[in-house]
Amino acid sequence: MSAFEIIRFAFRGLFINRLRTALTILGITIGVASVIILLAVGNGSSKAIQASLDRLGTNSLQVRSGGQGFGFRARASANTTKPLTILDTVALADKTQAPDIKQVAPIASTNGTCVVGSNTTTPSTFYGTWPAYYQR
Repeated sequence: MSAFEIIRFAFRGLFINRLRTALTILGITIGVASVIILLAVGNGSSKAIQASLDRLGTNSLQVRSGGQGFGFRARASANTTKPLTILDTVALADKTQAPDIKQVAPIASTNGTCVVGSNTTTPSTFYGTWPAYYQR
């Protein structure tokens, strides 16, 4: 068989089974499109997460009071830990005691209810902090 006869035989099979040909083309198109879409969504979300982490900065540190570890040791140490106070924040912000710290901002959170006139709403959490929290 020559190459011309092979191609003629293949096209004849495609034209005889038009529905099968159309469904095969449709299946291949949907498969390729779905793979392209999944890769695009994965790359886009990866870039969004990376940008979010870059905004945090590599030189940022949060200090929290609380337990150490998990399980029994965390429960045992939770009874003996002291909470951080505003005096701790002031001491960390002092350039003579901590010269390498650029800025300090305490964060306090609580649950509460907002009342405006006769309307009330209960947001999940209120946060309070100093203006230095928003500086970069």
